[in-house]
Amino acid sequence: MAQTLDRRIYVIGDSVVLGARDAVIAALPEWTVTVDAHQDLSLFGALDILTQLRPEIGDIAVVELGYDDGANLVAFRDHIDRAMAILAGVRTVVWLDQRQFAPGRDAMNAELRAAQDRYPNLRVVDWNAVVAAAPDSVYADGIHLTPAGQARMAQVIRAAVVSAATTTTTTSPSRSSSKRTTRKSRGHTRRSTHRRTSHRHHRRPSSG
Repeated sequence: MAQTLDRRIYVIGDSVVLGARDAVIAALPEWTVTVDAHQDLSLFGALDILTQLRPEIGDIAVVELGYDDGANLVAFRDHIDRAMAILAGVRTVVWLDQRQFAPGRDAMNAELRAAQDRYPNLRVVDWNAVVAAAPDSVYADGIHLTPAGQARMAQVIRAAVVSAATTTTTTSPSRSSSKRTTRKSRGHTRRSTHRRTSHRHHRRPSSG
């Protein structure tokens, strides 16, 4: 018997995707979208959040993290593995790599790409290539998104989500009617150039 794809999309990230929050939600009108974006959030710091919210994550999760992590490859690999262990059972984890704004970031992106060999449900999106082709996507810091960059990130995420949805051959029963609660975003004190804001936003698809 055919099953219906879970229409919930969970997006977790730092202030980069926080800037694109509204654009991401608008780009996915047919989905129930949760953008869980926190100021200064590292991949390591996201592990507790993912653990707590795992029951609310559907078939597709989107991760935009890494800028607030150090370029220690052993630690970064461990954090990737721990995140993917938490997300075991999520059919597709879409993970945007980093804009290579500083030394060591290319190696971190390579670690992320290598993780696809360990996790069949992981799909890495080459955000760095998008910005290289369209430098006006980011401000002078090389990270944060201009309005044009916000629109591009939203479309990149939409393309990855649609691809994941159309290539999923066995899907879970729809749980889009599940009760959802909004939790207060956690504060993060790590020093960063990011704006000191955080937000979790939910948007349900319109009917019809």
